[in-house]
Amino acid sequence: MWPLAVSSWRRNGRVVMRRAVAHALVILVSTPLWSGAFAQERRIADWRMLPAEGRRISVGSDVAGRLTRRDPLSEASDLRLQAWEFEATAGSTPSFRAFSTGFRVYLQVVGDYADHDYGTAGGFVCNVRLTEAIEQSGRHRLIVAGHDSDLTNGGEYGLSMSSDPLEPPELPCPMGEERIRSTADLTPAHREGRTISIGQDTQRSELSNRHPVDTAGARWAVWRLGSGYRRATRVRIIVWSAHFRPVIDVRGPGLPSFRADSTAGRTLGQCSAVLLVTLPEARSSYLLLVTAREPRALGSYSVDVVEASDPRPRPPCPAG
Repeated sequence: MWPLAVSSWRRNGRVVMRRAVAHALVILVSTPLWSGAFAQERRIADWRMLPAEGRRISVGSDVAGRLTRRDPLSEASDLRLQAWEFEATAGSTPSFRAFSTGFRVYLQVVGDYADHDYGTAGGFVCNVRLTEAIEQSGRHRLIVAGHDSDLTNGGEYGLSMSSDPLEPPELPCPMGEERIRSTADLTPAHREGRTISIGQDTQRSELSNRHPVDTAGARWAVWRLGSGYRRATRVRIIVWSAHFRPVIDVRGPGLPSFRADSTAGRTLGQCSAVLLVTLPEARSSYLLLVTAREPRALGSYSVDVVEASDPRPRPPCPAG
């Protein structure tokens, strides 16, 4: 009986010890020092180290996610972060699209086998797209981010991946659509970083839900057009798109008015618009305005600005 009693005493002793440890933890957690240490936000400095926690995406897939204030914070900002894993080979250019009506989405691609990230795109109302050139084969992460202040009630989002560039979804965007009466309401503040100069490489952008809409339903994108020349310069502006029929206007110092759709010198094709215009003031900045003939059109487009004497041909319209 004694061995049994000793064994029983030891088991009870372990129970007593477990209860004592648990009680001590409760007391310790309730102290300011302990609670302060564990209540600190989990912050991520190197986004490549962000755990994906089972989230995977591949070419052709459409997935859903939810970003909340429980997700890690970026060390350098108030962005909440989620990671999705994907496989990619060197030289490929996967394209990603995120759509949310609950918060402004940011996307960034980072790689396990890269010494740097490939760049960030986002902060747009409702949708953002990111197409990246992958430098090394392997497993990479797509980071979905949103500002902490936008996620009080959580942020639902949809996410797509494709081997080809993805266009904005044909979905309504109820968030913050800016309405304007006419192009006179457009200012340099609407540029959002879009800048082009004479002879610069082709620039690519898009008409999206974030662009101002006039009373006729036309979305307007604004560019800063720089003339670094020391003389008045006649230029050819070419805008083309496979998704809508573009229209171009220019305004600025020395120009009498907006170039309306009926302006002589513009040749509007099915997929491209060409405008010949003289920028009369040297070393000045102008506003280049891009819109579409189709109301509320969405889609990507390209812009070239060259001297009028440049023999560069108009880009061909895509088949079909």
